[in-house]
Amino acid sequence: MTPAPAWYLDHGDVDDLATGCSWLGSGGGGDTHVLALTLKQLIRERGPVPVIDPRRLAPDALVFNVGFVGAPVTMHEKLFTHGEILDVVRTMQARLQGRATALMATEIGGGNGLAPFLAGALTGLPVLDADGMGRAFPLSDHVSYAIQGRSALPTVAAGEQGEIVVIEGGTNRQAERLVRAVSVVLGSKCFSADYPLSGDDVRACAVLDTPSLARLIGASIRRVSRESADPASALTRWFAEEHGLVMRKLFDGKVTGVEHEVREGWGFGSVSLQSLDGTGPAMTIAFQNEFLIARLGEETVATTPDIITVVDSWTLKAIPSDGIRYGQRVQVVGIQSPQVMATEAALRVVGPRAFGYAVDYRPLSLPPASAEAPAGTP
Repeated sequence: MTPAPAWYLDHGDVDDLATGCSWLGSGGGGDTHVLALTLKQLIRERGPVPVIDPRRLAPDALVFNVGFVGAPVTMHEKLFTHGEILDVVRTMQARLQGRATALMATEIGGGNGLAPFLAGALTGLPVLDADGMGRAFPLSDHVSYAIQGRSALPTVAAGEQGEIVVIEGGTNRQAERLVRAVSVVLGSKCFSADYPLSGDDVRACAVLDTPSLARLIGASIRRVSRESADPASALTRWFAEEHGLVMRKLFDGKVTGVEHEVREGWGFGSVSLQSLDGTGPAMTIAFQNEFLIARLGEETVATTPDIITVVDSWTLKAIPSDGIRYGQRVQVVGIQSPQVMATEAALRVVGPRAFGYAVDYRPLSLPPASAEAPAGTP
């Protein structure tokens, strides 16, 4: 039995949700602009999308993930169709004998945070107030429930020309590699569904309340942008005081260099930043779809799984990794990861060393390493 919705996403809330998803994307998850426009139109035509509290799911309820796979820059060049979303949901429903209760975001970050709402508006299925990452990550098996041993199978991927691929055997990593290969063949973009989970699985493994958080972030940015001369600082203080969410402004300056290439279905690169007056150490941020590590001079100031968000200094609009351009005036904000993504088991999969960086994860809630007293100091 499907529980009563905790809230509804109406067309007037879509922009707030999209803004929050962009902030939580750490530069990835795909651009929200086209998806938000499409979602608002669908809601006007078909009505608001119901959102379910995961705590109210029956133990044997069935939920599955949906989202886009590929290089984020591709979404600027290859628009999605309703058909690929419907093909994926209908095929997964058939494999699950029509028992699915709700849809869930693979990742709340970026455009993929809107993906289940698009699918829900098209199919009538409600959306769960949860996701698998609390942000965005490059691989589909970077979700919290994969880290805790749940299976991605069956996995379904579909393209814009009616192509449908179903994966029913193998490991989670093999399923990720196969879907990634499918996305490359389909032009570095496809829509997918995976990780069928019970209600008990969701409560034990997923990152809860993230669509609600994204909507709140968007609404808060809209408010502080009107009321504060330094909205980024005001926002970080408000979230810390009212919601216990650790945010920290890491840098204020301009973009002085960008390197970017699409390879094997991902966007790789780095961003260089300098203060406006040219003094002080420069910041560099490296990314693989998502921003993964930020260094200020020689000091590492933020790493995955914490969220590194680059925003326009005037509007506070988050800038995706593929949207960074020379000369942009930006601020860099860090947001501490959900605890489920910062456990010892999770860090082996999504910590900085998992991406090849020879540093250990240091939560944003701790002071910078340079601020600590040397060992042995009283």
